[in-house]
Amino acid sequence: MYYDAVQPNAKQAARQIAEAFGQHTVVAPLPTELASFSLQAGNPLVIVVAGSSFTGELIDPQAVIVPTPTRQAPVVRVDRGTRSARSWTSAEGSRSR
Repeated sequence: MYYDAVQPNAKQAARQIAEAFGQHTVVAPLPTELASFSLQAGNPLVIVVAGSSFTGELIDPQAVIVPTPTRQAPVVRVDRGTRSARSWTSAEGSRSR
């Protein structure tokens, strides 16, 4: 994926588009060899060069974002028949004397 380094925001645009092509997409400035193609295409911000192994499938970057869970109040319970930490430490203290 090549971006036109002369145009503002082109590099950022290339990075955003690269997410749809997957993690192995390389983003680089437009080489002079492709400048004529860019001119013919109307000077786009980004040029994508895809090889024969490209299946045409793009990734939706928003689909992999896990939503933040909603905040819930803590659940506190007291089990009858158990001792509190305070009564446990006081019982231990009386044994060590």
